[in-house]
Amino acid sequence: MGEKAIDNESPFLERQPHVIKAYAIQLGRAAQRIRAEQTLTKTLGQSQRSQEEISGLMSRAKAVLVQNDFKEATQTLFDSCKNLLGAKIGYVALLNKKGTENGVFFLDSEGLPYPVDCNLAMPIRVLCDTVFHTRRAVFQNDFSNGGRMRLMPEGPLPLFNVLFAPMIVNGEGIGLLGFANKPGGFTEDDAHMASGFGKIMAIILTNKRMEEERESLLEYLEQRGHERTVELQRANEQLKKEIERSRQTEKILQLERNKLKGILESLNDGVYITNQNRDIQYINPVIEKEHGPVNGRKCHAYFHDLPTPCTWCKIQEVFAGKSVQWEWDSPQTGKTYDAFSTPILNERGDVMKMEILHDITEHKSVEESLRNALSEIKTLKDQLETENLYFRQEVKLKYQFGHIIGQSNAFKYVLHRAEQVAPTNTTVLILGETGTGKELIASAIHQMSPRKDRPLVTVNCAALPANLIESELFGREKGAFTGADTRQVGRFEVANGSTLCLDEIGELPLEVQAKLLRVIQHNAFERLGSSHTVRVDVRIIATTNRNLEEEVRKGRFRQDLYYRLNTFPITVPPLRQRKEDIPLLVQTFIERLSKGLGKQITSIQKETMKALQDYSWPGNIRELENVIERAVILSSGPLLKLSDKLENTSPLLPSTLRTLAETERDQILKTLSETRWRINGLKGAAEILDLHPSTLRARMQKLRICRPEVKLPE
Repeated sequence: MGEKAIDNESPFLERQPHVIKAYAIQLGRAAQRIRAEQTLTKTLGQSQRSQEEISGLMSRAKAVLVQNDFKEATQTLFDSCKNLLGAKIGYVALLNKKGTENGVFFLDSEGLPYPVDCNLAMPIRVLCDTVFHTRRAVFQNDFSNGGRMRLMPEGPLPLFNVLFAPMIVNGEGIGLLGFANKPGGFTEDDAHMASGFGKIMAIILTNKRMEEERESLLEYLEQRGHERTVELQRANEQLKKEIERSRQTEKILQLERNKLKGILESLNDGVYITNQNRDIQYINPVIEKEHGPVNGRKCHAYFHDLPTPCTWCKIQEVFAGKSVQWEWDSPQTGKTYDAFSTPILNERGDVMKMEILHDITEHKSVEESLRNALSEIKTLKDQLETENLYFRQEVKLKYQFGHIIGQSNAFKYVLHRAEQVAPTNTTVLILGETGTGKELIASAIHQMSPRKDRPLVTVNCAALPANLIESELFGREKGAFTGADTRQVGRFEVANGSTLCLDEIGELPLEVQAKLLRVIQHNAFERLGSSHTVRVDVRIIATTNRNLEEEVRKGRFRQDLYYRLNTFPITVPPLRQRKEDIPLLVQTFIERLSKGLGKQITSIQKETMKALQDYSWPGNIRELENVIERAVILSSGPLLKLSDKLENTSPLLPSTLRTLAETERDQILKTLSETRWRINGLKGAAEILDLHPSTLRARMQKLRICRPEVKLPE
């Protein structure tokens, strides 16, 4: 029929389409009336009826179209049409949605509809079907077999002629008009008139349906409006409650925010919050006081003066939901912080990073001081343990020799030289044969020096393997070499502030001599496995039974080291050059040994004493002590008797000593040759010579023994 468009920027509410539909129905009814009038005018204008009949029918029809009473309008129009056609019977048949008859209604003079029996005679049934399908008016004025239709509740009526016209609206058939028993029969003009009235009747019926639909819509809208009003009232009440709850929640949140802000601002630790772009969202007063205002800087620029994000920053872990903790140093404040970062949510639900900075600078300083103190305590503990060992050795040495005994001029000169050099820090070189008491003189110098409150530290250079003497002197770090499982303090560190006696310094390897020279010159050295320089204050006293000048000429001893050591030499005379001291020494040894062995020896014959004085004593005081000890053991009364006859031999000359060394060298070479230079293991040279492999290697290095194909540097 047509359409009405309504444009609106906002979406339609639930009831608006129903309102629009009701409005459209109202417009449709008006349009249908106009079409009905146009159809009526066209139909009557083509009719052969008189002008008076046409004018009267037009007036009644227009009056009918504007009536709101469907029953009255339908009856009036139907009666007018039946009377105009001159028919005795009239009825209306309606189609259902499937296009078949839904029912046939007869309209009597009272306007009351009565159902009509649909079991029509076959010819009439065919005419009705033709009208329904062709949608054109048809009529038939005679029936060869006749026709009847039964009216309720009356009996069947005879039909002589019939006229059927379709009721069509917008091209859709909704039913038909039926007229019957016109005297003289129906004409084409009757059919044309009936078609027009069928259209008008269809419009009236459609308007009726539209009116019913409009009333239904209005009723629905009224009901829905009421329901919607109730819903809106309930929603409004609920909204008021939600708003009130929201206000209360906001008050609580604001109180919590103020409380949290107060806590953060009262903390002694720094607190700041950043987003995922590293923009600083909040800093507490501690941060601002130490680092200043943010001024729009990102966290890496604010805290570290970096143009790009920190490589060590753990922000990704935090935004992944983890809490992390680490330490970092501030280049701005020079402080060390213990940082704890954790993810939090802001008011919009966005993940943020909150970091708490605890100043641990003082703690780290105290911790470092404690570590240093513990290290120092450990060092002092090790030093005290070592000093205690050396102190016991020194006491033992003093107890062994009692005190320095000697009245000879040669020995008095030695003591005089010792008294002269003792108060100084000068390096002393004590020379003398084996057993002359060089260690005792070194101890005496130390005891007369300002360093006497610290124990004398003694190192026997001949007793240590060459591969261990360096670590023994200078110390080592853990892992410095294979087997170095612990850190060891060297003898130089132990002797710091005291005196170090290097006994038998002539046995020192050349590579260690170079390091020793540096210590004497600069008072500094490095432990094995360390690049850290250790500075010490050590006085050095060296002893040797070798001719160091000869060793220097043969390249076995560094010349520069010899000159450093030979600053103040003291030569201890052999016992054969101080025979007047032998009676004093013998008496001292007898008293000490008798007491230790439970003997009561009180005298010695002159002949025995003379034999002791006439003997050359190649082993010097050590040999004398051994002879007296053996005599004390074997003597049964108060008189000391010598167990062995002393035979005078010439003192061992350096050439004789070299012959012994050569003999030892030949024996080692012979054994190595027999074992094909195998040192360790079963039937190795060390096992045959009954020596430890390390000791054998040390002797080989000292005697300059190497395999024939390997040339030892001069």
